[in-house]
Amino acid sequence: MVWGVTGLLAGYAFVLFVLLCVLIYCRLHWLFKAACMVLALGFFIITYYSFVPLLGWPTGAKLPDQVQFMGGYVRQPNKVTGEAGGIYLWGMSLAEDIDRQLPRAYRLPYSEPLHEKVNQAKRKMENGVPQMVEVSGEVESDNARKSQASNEGGGGAIAPIDFYDMPVVEPPEK
Repeated sequence: MVWGVTGLLAGYAFVLFVLLCVLIYCRLHWLFKAACMVLALGFFIITYYSFVPLLGWPTGAKLPDQVQFMGGYVRQPNKVTGEAGGIYLWGMSLAEDIDRQLPRAYRLPYSEPLHEKVNQAKRKMENGVPQMVEVSGEVESDNARKSQASNEGGGGAIAPIDFYDMPVVEPPEK
């Protein structure tokens, strides 16, 4: 994937270079030429930083209502550095056809109750019991969680997220 991003950025830089060459030799006002170059350079920078979400980093998007749990990672808050911490879940939405989708990483704000639930689900997964995640309410955003934590001193549930054993699906009879 690194070569893909490098190739796209090199292609964008080439287009920027061609635009520079065309603007140098065309008969337009110098302010228009300068504005085009600044605008093209700005889009180059925007494109560079827009690739990060496409590279597989966890998303802050809303967690689907039902997710097949495939793994989790908990980063506890650090009071010394002020890092808020987070809970990262890896799974696939059960609302869509599982055969045609890929796993997705989700980032949730840290809370101790959710931390315990993730640890229990991981233990069950290690024992061979597949798990699913069910969200029965709205998950708060990271910003709302931070303001609530600063007002209350941390703690509290962030959303009604529960882990259950996956139902056993029997193959159809032949």
